[in-house]
Parts: sequence; C-alpha cells; structure tokens
Amino acid sequence: MGFCGALDNSTGLVRFSTVRKMCGLHGYGCAFINKEYGIVCGGSDSHSGEGVQPITVSHNNALYTAAIICDAYDGQSVTAEGVLEGYIEEGESFMSTLEFPYALALYDGRCGELMLTKGTRGDKPLFYSSVDGAVYFATSIRSLFRLFGGCVRVRKDALVEHIFGAPEPFPERLFCDIHKLYAGQTLLCSRLGESLVDTPLGVYSQTHRAIEVGEPLKISETDDVRRELTYALFTFDYPQFDCFMPHLASTARERARAGERSLAFCDAFYSASPAYSSERAEGFGTSLGIRLTPTPAEREKKHSRVHRAMEKQIDGILNEYLERPSCVLHRLVDASSLEAINSEKSIPLRIRRKGMLCQTAMWFESYNLVLVN
Repeated sequence: MGFCGALDNSTGLVRFSTVRKMCGLHGYGCAFINKEYGIVCGGSDSHSGEGVQPITVSHNNALYTAAIICDAYDGQSVTAEGVLEGYIEEGESFMSTLEFPYALALYDGRCGELMLTKGTRGDKPLFYSSVDGAVYFATSIRSLFRLFGGCVRVRKDALVEHIFGAPEPFPERLFCDIHKLYAGQTLLCSRLGESLVDTPLGVYSQTHRAIEVGEPLKISETDDVRRELTYALFTFDYPQFDCFMPHLASTARERARAGERSLAFCDAFYSASPAYSSERAEGFGTSLGIRLTPTPAEREKKHSRVHRAMEKQIDGILNEYLERPSCVLHRLVDASSLEAINSEKSIPLRIRRKGMLCQTAMWFESYNLVLVN
C-alpha cells in the first residue's frame, strides 16, 4: 500500500520503466504529468478499485497529483483526494491540519513543485535519493535498492556505529545515496533545487490526546531466532533488532490473525528512544496489518532465562557466518570487537549487537550492497 516515484526537472523526462522497476510487481495506480513526474502506488484494499492511488485532479488548467499512507484515527480516514482538495483551497497551510502519522507525495503541476512530507507524529516511512538532477522517492528502501541495482553504497563507519550504538532508528549516514525523511520534515523539490524544511505545525498541535493503556508483551522462549532475525531485517530493509522484537512480532501476528486491527503494548524502549519505538511499531504494524501503539512500560522486568536462550541461538548463527572467510563481517569486526560484545554486562545489548551482526551478513547476501569507507 505504499508508493514510489520520480521528478526530473533536469531533462524533463521520467521513464515509466524506471518507476515500474522501483515498484517491482506490486504497482496498481499510476500518474504522469508533463513527462517530468511519475508515481506508482501499491493499489487498493478492494477488488472494486476503491481507494486506488494516486489521485489526480485538474484545477485552473493545472494538474495536481497526490498519494498518502496513513491510518484511520478517531473514525476518520484521510484520503489523497481530500488532501488535494484542502491543498488547492488553502495551500501548504492545509498540511498543518493533518494531525496524525502520515507520509505524503503531492505534486503541484502549476509550478512544477513536488512536496514530500511527513507528519509530526508517528513514523510512516518515506525515503528519497537525488541522482543527476532527478529526485526519486519511495515508502520502502527496497524500491530505491531496485533503482540502484548493483551499487547500493553503505558507509562502513555508519554501519559499525549503528551496530554498536544504543537502540536508535534509521541512521542518517548509513547509505551514501539514500536518505530518510524524519517525522516533521518536508522536502520541497522544484526547478530551483531541493530544500528540506519543517512540516507546518497547526494551532491544534498541542491538543491533549487520550493516552492509551498498553498491555505487557507475552515473553516466552523463541523457537526459531534465525527466522525472527530474517523477518525483522526484511521488515526494515536494514539491520535492526532487539531482544523484544520476536515477542512483539509474535503478539502482533496472533492479534492480526484473530481479526484485531490495533494493539497498544508496553514498550521498554519508549522512554529511552521514542523515535526508535515509533519506527519499530510502524514497521511491524505495516508488515502484519495491525496498528501498533507503543506506550511506556511501568518498569523493566528481567527475563534473563528467556534472553539467555535467545542469545545462545544467536551465538550459533553468528559463528556460522564468522567461519566463512568471505563473510562481510570480517571487514567490520575483529577479535577484540567480538570480545567487547561478549564482555558487555547487559544481555539485551549483547543480543542486539550480535543479532544485528547476523542480520548484516544476511543483508549483504540478499542485496547488492557495496561497503565503502
């Protein structure tokens, strides 16, 4: 249900084949304006075609196109058509009324300007890349992987820092050519270039909202940690793991299969890193088809037995990769680095770092990545 597209103000020619390549096999709705802008969306929830995006309207002899990903909040579902109507009537100030997590691509054919914007709440994914005067964007990193084919450049120092650092969301410097829009950011693209600005805040932005009461996750031994590492890797398309991810994924799967559409859960990372907590909930929620809302945990409980069993499985997987002379991990860590991980007193930190090393090996095996200094 995402979207991807391109704006080329340099040559004025966006090829459908390029955008289709980015989308893969899942594109349904598409729009092209004056050959300089193209977008393909992931389709609709129904066979009738209702809700297919993007939406294109004509106003004063100019075409406007929009696509949005968001959740339904308070019984209201905001559509791309509604966003276009508001934008045409009120201009950019209309964005300040959208008080929910969203990612939006809106093209104004009147002035040839593309607005890539994210709400100030939540973390709906939106990534972009600038190549030879053209801007490519997508709600999935994988779409941009397809664009670059065999040369997706990953910064070695940023990857090592990400693996050994505290739990944080997408690291800004991880890729040389792919960038993420963070909550509350807008990228304006025009013939004059690109400009990163803050998404406008509305007069209601300080409205107090009811705080949902989260339920504790069910913590039990994970049967297949390798599967959970792989699932998390392909959920985010870059290494990202912690000791509670398997339990969150398991609980979300059960609730989604039972027909539940939302789950508020106690998140041990909520207070320390709200951005990481939000990205994590958004990633798993989108993947499993359920809205996940992280809430503060009253206190962090110890689950030493369960976590030690998880670490034992991860150790076995990591050793398999380290035994391969050609494994990319030998370019990232040495014996002293591995000893430092094993000497870490915190089991959750050991699990995170070892797990992401395993994911890194899987990542380089699965995608055409190039490690650069």
